[in-house]
Amino acid sequence: MDGLVRLMASTGGLHMFPPLVQLHIRKADIKGAFERIEQPRFSFSWAYEPIWSSLSSETRDHCANRVRAVFSQSSIDSTVRETFVEIAYMAHVTETASKTGTMQRIELPRLTESHFYLINRLLTSPRMLTPSEAFIHLRSTDMTQDHFVVDSKRFFVLSISDSVEEALRISGLLFFKMVKGGARERWDQHVNHLWLLNGHLRRISVWLHGYNRGSPSSSKDISCMHIHDSTEYHPVLSARGLLIWASLIGEAAAAASEREVWIWPRPYAADPGIYREILAELLGSASDVSDASLPEEDLEFCRIFHLGILQNFFWDVRAEISRVLHGKP
Repeated sequence: MDGLVRLMASTGGLHMFPPLVQLHIRKADIKGAFERIEQPRFSFSWAYEPIWSSLSSETRDHCANRVRAVFSQSSIDSTVRETFVEIAYMAHVTETASKTGTMQRIELPRLTESHFYLINRLLTSPRMLTPSEAFIHLRSTDMTQDHFVVDSKRFFVLSISDSVEEALRISGLLFFKMVKGGARERWDQHVNHLWLLNGHLRRISVWLHGYNRGSPSSSKDISCMHIHDSTEYHPVLSARGLLIWASLIGEAAAAASEREVWIWPRPYAADPGIYREILAELLGSASDVSDASLPEEDLEFCRIFHLGILQNFFWDVRAEISRVLHGKP
């Protein structure tokens, strides 16, 4: 099917097929882009309504306001923010249906298409910046810089704020993989996701390490600082709650990679210590994760997009952070 997608993309002949065939081609296109983390070749078009279309305006507003409040202090692109608003709608629908035993009432075509739509949005809102072939030399680059050239042929410059946004969106892709319904696919094809996420988190961790210890550009210590009280705006500092979530999602995916023995082809490599390291840098003296030292506002994103669907709908975020910080399985 992916070969057919490539052929249609090169010839522009998608519309010569019946609508149902076009739908399957578009789905194959999105699925292939998801696995490789690249731009889908075709624009998305709905064949059905999204599963959250029946939500009341009150429920929508509640979900949207929670997500937008977390993003309000960050520099993340607004289209990415609104994508996570829609993911929150879907999470609300599926969690409610699972808790009430009504999941079977959700039409599978609508559920599948809603998944594909949100994956498309994560890949294209705006376009994903760092395909793996352009990101391979990250490890040999001075990651303390706020900017560096990722792809000299295209002269593409990656900023530290880009790394924050990319880490968030790749975590969103992994989140979908972990909580999606239906038969579980093999994970080894998603080593690309985890490797790229680890690279971005490593870069952010290196930056935080220098920041916390007084880099030439700053002497602040963020360990006890509430994000909303920061007197110096920075895309990393203002996204602490988002990065805590991304780190926990990455750690959960890494655990799956160990259980299922993911294949790490050259030049990819696992980075199992990155989740503990970045959480330690993000939290500093708040790493005892007590209510006083780690504000609830920093955990709000984890509570909205939680992995409780895999754990009887209860995801103790503070316990998860503590477990990762202490290196426990």
